[in-house]
Amino acid sequence: ISSFLMGSTDGAIHGLTKIVNAGTDSGKWDLVLVAEGYQSGQLTQFGTDARAVANALLATPPFTALAAAINVYKLDVSSTDSGADDPAACGGTGAVAKTFFDASFCTGGMRRFLRVNNDAVLAAVEAALPEFDAVVVLVNSILPGGLAEGQVAVSSIAGGPHTALHELGHTF
Repeated sequence: ISSFLMGSTDGAIHGLTKIVNAGTDSGKWDLVLVAEGYQSGQLTQFGTDARAVANALLATPPFTALAAAINVYKLDVSSTDSGADDPAACGGTGAVAKTFFDASFCTGGMRRFLRVNNDAVLAAVEAALPEFDAVVVLVNSILPGGLAEGQVAVSSIAGGPHTALHELGHTF
């Protein structure tokens, strides 16, 4: 885990819950939705946001036809602050949020490109569900944005579930 990660001093991992159950994980496609920038009192909202993404996924082809083979989990992770960093360098407010995975807009000089510490996300997901297939980090921010890098898709909740699905598509 990179040294720039605020991490465990800025939140906690609370647990993994299966929210779409197509059966045992063996032979299934297992998606993990991860909370970022949700304070502990906002994790109920994360549950609602995660279910909205799961519902949108299962209503979108080709996933509609594959629903019997898809499990969806949510990984509850609280952060000290809500939201994500919004650097002034990209026209943002300059706000710095203390979040578990160090979410920040302005990746590559583009305000809408929202990034997290992928290594920390993957470590948390692997510890909770070693045989996951895909990861989407939902960032509790009213600013629209997202990004997919490697195995990790990131989406703010501002764009709704379809932004999360769009970024998930990039991970394929």
